[in-house]
Amino acid sequence: MGSEGQQDIEMSILTALLKGTNASASDQLSLALAWNRVDIARSQIFVYGHHWPPVRPSAMDRPKSPGIQRAGGMGGGGGGGGGGVAKGKTRGKKGKGGKTKPEPPEETDPRKLELLSWVNSLEQAMMDALVLDRVDFVKLLIENGVNIHHFLTIPRLEELYNTKLGPANTLHFVVRDVKKGNLPPDYQITLIDIGLVLELLMGGAYRCNYTRKSFRALYNNLYGLKRVSKSNAPQN
Repeated sequence: MGSEGQQDIEMSILTALLKGTNASASDQLSLALAWNRVDIARSQIFVYGHHWPPVRPSAMDRPKSPGIQRAGGMGGGGGGGGGGVAKGKTRGKKGKGGKTKPEPPEETDPRKLELLSWVNSLEQAMMDALVLDRVDFVKLLIENGVNIHHFLTIPRLEELYNTKLGPANTLHFVVRDVKKGNLPPDYQITLIDIGLVLELLMGGAYRCNYTRKSFRALYNNLYGLKRVSKSNAPQN
């Protein structure tokens, strides 16, 4: 059987799976990505363009997303209803006169919860596509609403630099050279390490923002001294 025949069979099977189940758009996207069929993702999943997929009835019964809980009830303790605030305690920011402002309520709108789930699915699909070097999927996701500037946070960048999946690369060895010593097997490369690597590869003719004092201060505020200490380069 030729490659075209094989692709036709794969498309028939995957299309039947997508249409024959009550899978959400998120699950369908995961399946298409696993099969590396960007054509099916384009024709069967992203049929709404930049518009969100329709909300499904099952969204009414879904538990609240951790992201929503963080946004709506930061610091909420265990137990209880309301905004996730523990009994006997009032939480929130203090306003004028020292009075505590209540935290905003958790999101309960099923449409918003479904859309949040879809956004999270798009970002997870982008992460998987980058790790697996699925260039066509990366392009498709950008075309359909993934903002790469918002997506590439510091934790995600570092996760990508530290992934063991995808094509083999020599980054770990270059980091070892720039740090002038053996690295522990579980060493996690930081963006500061990446900055040092870039400067090394540029022969000292380039100063990377990741090695500047301002970025180090920001990094320290976000992740603490313990993580920054992994990069033992002197500060300027």
